Amino acid sequence: MSQTGFKFRYGYFQMLCDFSVFYATHEVSETDTKSLLFSRVCQNIKSHPKENATRHAEMVAIDQALDWCHQNGKSPSEVFEHTVLYVTVEPCIMCAAALRLMKIPLVVYGCQNERFGGCGSVLNIASADLPNTGRPFQCIPGYRAEEAVEMLKTFYKQENPNAPKSKVRKKECQKP
Repeated sequence: MSQTGFKFRYGYFQMLCDFSVFYATHEVSETDTKSLLFSRVCQNIKSHPKENATRHAEMVAIDQALDWCHQNGKSPSEVFEHTVLYVTVEPCIMCAAALRLMKIPLVVYGCQNERFGGCGSVLNIASADLPNTGRPFQCIPGYRAEEAVEMLKTFYKQENPNAPKSKVRKKECQKP
């Protein structure tokens, strides 16, 4: 699907992405109906990575969408084929494979994932010819990349209280 096929919705999605960035950096009241969906998704995204390293934002978003489809009697395949996913960082290989299986046509991301990127930085799961693995999807990289990098820097300054204790022993220097 071409990028121009999504042009008529781009302004709306840009507004949603801007709101997501705002929500990630400010407290937003859950009584604000516009923020309700984002607050629920953000709460889940904030809580899972510390407990399960595979619960990346893309996986949580897929689960949230599947739950919504189930609760509202909608076909997941029909919903996903009209979905545009915005994420801060290029989806990893695992997430790119999941997005492909769900047949999401367009992913917009901020910065590259040079260690695990599944949309071209390491492997190109998004557009590779992979039989029986869903449908290739289009990527638009670099959306607000500088802000995405700054958000990551801020995130990684925090410590994870659930991280396992280091097992590396410090050797004492013995004087000769």
